[in-house]
Amino acid sequence: MQLMEEGNINDLNVEHAKLTIHSIASNTYELAFLVEQDQLYYGSQSYMGNYIIKLSNQQFWSEEASVHFWDVGMLEVLTPVSDPYFPAFDFKKCLVNVQLALMDQSLQLEPCNVMVSNPHALGFKANLTQFGNMYDGNSKFKLDIELQQQQHWGNSELNFTASIKHEAISSITVDIADKTLSCVDLKPLSTLISVGCDLTKKVIVQNKISACAMGILDPVLLQKNYSYTIEKEAYNPTSYSGEAQDDLIVFYQYKELGCPRLVYYDKPWKPVVELWKDGTLEEIMNAEYVILELNGIVTYSYSLTAATAHCRSQPQNWSIFKEDAEKPSLWNRETYVSCHEDNQDNPLLWPNVEYQILGGRTDNKIIFGQRNGIYTFYLTVVDPYYSYCDLNTIFSVYVYGALPVAEFRPMTSILLMVTVTLFTMWLAYAIPKQLRTERGRRLTGFCFQIFKYCPGICTCAWLRGKMRRGLRSRRVKDQPEKIPQIGKKPDIKK
Repeated sequence: MQLMEEGNINDLNVEHAKLTIHSIASNTYELAFLVEQDQLYYGSQSYMGNYIIKLSNQQFWSEEASVHFWDVGMLEVLTPVSDPYFPAFDFKKCLVNVQLALMDQSLQLEPCNVMVSNPHALGFKANLTQFGNMYDGNSKFKLDIELQQQQHWGNSELNFTASIKHEAISSITVDIADKTLSCVDLKPLSTLISVGCDLTKKVIVQNKISACAMGILDPVLLQKNYSYTIEKEAYNPTSYSGEAQDDLIVFYQYKELGCPRLVYYDKPWKPVVELWKDGTLEEIMNAEYVILELNGIVTYSYSLTAATAHCRSQPQNWSIFKEDAEKPSLWNRETYVSCHEDNQDNPLLWPNVEYQILGGRTDNKIIFGQRNGIYTFYLTVVDPYYSYCDLNTIFSVYVYGALPVAEFRPMTSILLMVTVTLFTMWLAYAIPKQLRTERGRRLTGFCFQIFKYCPGICTCAWLRGKMRRGLRSRRVKDQPEKIPQIGKKPDIKK
């Protein structure tokens, strides 16, 4: 602490000066103390140091007197006064306008100069302009301060600030340069600036056409502990690596998911993501994000590869985070690395792998396989420049229109049908031709004899009767037709 006397600054040694401090008052920027020698000292606390000055001698001190700050620059001295007729005390209050007291020319204090200081974390531009005069003739000035993160100014070194992916808290302060004790009313103006997440933001997947609205699913049934089955061929277990051994039964969470969005299986699809702030729709989001089916369903793919997405380095995918499949939030804005920038540590070695990032600069879409049913997806925004918030949500879709998967390959089925058709046509031509030959007649007679003796050994009465009637009709048909002659008697041999 330094003492200012007649324009000089000296270190204050209370013990050496033989001062007995009786009462002390202080706030964020000021301090004052009353000594028994009936002297009042006032001081200023600033970034540059602490300075005090002795105000003019006034009759303040008494054994019961105390001081405290009533407001900035306003010091209050309270002295209790006893009442001989009542046990309570009255108080004698004396207000000291410190700013007015410091204007005394005998104190020889320097005038004020203005300075603007900013925190280390933020970049700023300040513009001081005159915009009028006060009633006493002094000029009025306006200070405009433009703040941006250092990364956006483009003129700071990479190691000057923290990563833009991490949140931070900064402050900005407008203070007095080399502030003297005469600047009582011009205290630093400070404010905190949060470089981070706005907690009122959230993302929602648009649901204009739902399976309930189209009559495919019943919302009443979905709310009654509705369950559906995922075939073991259609999913990979999330709790362990390997193939599924049994079908999976999933209970639908209607309260969190609502009615599923309706998607046709044979049409490439991309969710429409909305950004909401404090209950109001802000925009349709175009930032990069990823999705993952929470139950392990694998019957969907992506329309782009690393090559068709124009990646310059190897893109990330869910296999990197496979060990923690139950924690899909591990792939987020802090762990995401874009493949559209050169990366010597991760060159593009496999250009034909799936590009699993949606949104952003590409038009990547989801392609569902030949399977109808409900999919439950987890969505998280990974674009580090879109928001400091961990924006994520879950949503469901119902895929329809897929025919059952054929047991045979289409080409095999077509070849089999063509072969059977050609063979049938050949038989229709060859059999009648062969029956006209001697071998054909012998074969016909042989078949007739077998058919003739079948009724004798057949145990089914109905079938035996049918066969006999068939043979009888054949015999009658094979006999030559005899036409009786009218008026001619038959020959009678004697």
